[in-house]
Amino acid sequence: LYEDEVQTSFGVVKGTITSLQGRSIVSFRGIPYAKKITGENRFKDPLLPIPWTSKLFANKKVMCPQLERRFKLRQNDIPQSEDCLYLNIFFPITGINQKMPVLVYFHGGEFKYGSKDLYEPDSLLRAKDWVFVTVNYRLGALGFLSTGDNVAGGNYGLKDQLLALRWIQSQIENFRGDRNRITIFGHDAGAVSVDIFRVAPKSATLESLFNNAISVSGTVFSPWAIQYEPRNNSIELARRVKCSISSSEKMIACLRETPLNEILEKGHDLSFAPSVDQSNSKSLLRDDPKILYQNGDFTNVRHLFGLTESEGALDYFWRSEQIKSYNRTEKIRQLLQPYSRPYSNLNVIASIVHYNYFGRVNVPESEEEQRMIDVSFFYTLILYFK
Repeated sequence: LYEDEVQTSFGVVKGTITSLQGRSIVSFRGIPYAKKITGENRFKDPLLPIPWTSKLFANKKVMCPQLERRFKLRQNDIPQSEDCLYLNIFFPITGINQKMPVLVYFHGGEFKYGSKDLYEPDSLLRAKDWVFVTVNYRLGALGFLSTGDNVAGGNYGLKDQLLALRWIQSQIENFRGDRNRITIFGHDAGAVSVDIFRVAPKSATLESLFNNAISVSGTVFSPWAIQYEPRNNSIELARRVKCSISSSEKMIACLRETPLNEILEKGHDLSFAPSVDQSNSKSLLRDDPKILYQNGDFTNVRHLFGLTESEGALDYFWRSEQIKSYNRTEKIRQLLQPYSRPYSNLNVIASIVHYNYFGRVNVPESEEEQRMIDVSFFYTLILYFK
């Protein structure tokens, strides 16, 4: 156990020490940054945790409820719980009493799967002096269901992330971090979250919460990033679990009492994501992000955008058996469909992309799969950055 007890405003925490290529890394896994969000707190904004009186041994692995199993080998080792608002903190023992820059990571997973415990600090802390933080946030319906009014404004997963940032800002110096050098970093859905924090009202994000931003493979301009009619899927889920939809109040009251497994199973094919919420002054996303950026209504910080090479391979892998039965144009159409929902001329787009990748040369069968992966990934980048 880490010999120095870390005193936070909420109580004492202790971590564990591991060796990484000769470096000693201190790990705190599962520090609560919010109250439990079960029962009556389901579909409500998160609140800071109740202080604990005994020492907290931070060795808790947990992920928020999800059905998607993209990382089976890792996910099978991590228990699920609706009580999941925890974060991990890692830092090296340097022998120098100096505050280190902080990197806060929001995992990807289309806002429906992922966990703080799928990511280790090895590559980051092997030779660099960072404080690395990974954060759990609510997913799927539990994180993004919205009634489109002030009964359930949605974006709970984003509000979890925001509360985590506030917790980090106030506590990270106890873990040798520099509160004035905080970089938020996200991949896929996490990258969208990072981008949303840039266009969130300054009263909500309090510019001091972060100083730099990194987005990899996602922005608010991604077609899948924002849900523009969130109430529709909320009503559909309520119908499936036999809840009244006569009013938002009755619907949410019923959904709060609905068993967790039923919500997951009945809503597995429904899309829940961040949405525009104009219901109250605490809203994180008050308008279409495109309009906010056009109006210059965003936090001006350094923002690095990056790409993950061959990321389209993941979608291709999951749908490979289905795709093999199609001709090339049909394959391309299937791969582009999730990213092209705003457009009605998908057949035309697929034909153009087919010509770009296959129409001008004879492509050997051995290269076709790689080109399909490129289609799935690189075409979507046009949508990210156009």
